[in-house]
Amino acid sequence: MTQRSPFDFDVSVSAAKRARARGRGRGMSGAVEHSTRQCDWPGCTACGQYRAPVSPERLNEYHWFCLEHVRQYNRSWNYFAEFSDEEFDAWTRDANAWERPTWDFR
Repeated sequence: MTQRSPFDFDVSVSAAKRARARGRGRGMSGAVEHSTRQCDWPGCTACGQYRAPVSPERLNEYHWFCLEHVRQYNRSWNYFAEFSDEEFDAWTRDANAWERPTWDFR
């Protein structure tokens, strides 16, 4: 009897090949090839294969766009648009230390 990994996750190359053969997930382009959604852009009837976050406050909710419209949306989307200068500086300071508290070495 073979012993299973304590994490119960197969990291072998053959497992990755099987997953690719099933067509699961997104390819290198980020498109969900088997998506049946319609593009969320007003008036567009193309297939929405690409996702884009709705807003900085709702990063786990997505619009689904065709390639042309996701490019246009991404060009105009600014995560920091509603941040004040003080909020942006605080965010930058926190991001430099992976949002973890830091102390002097003394």
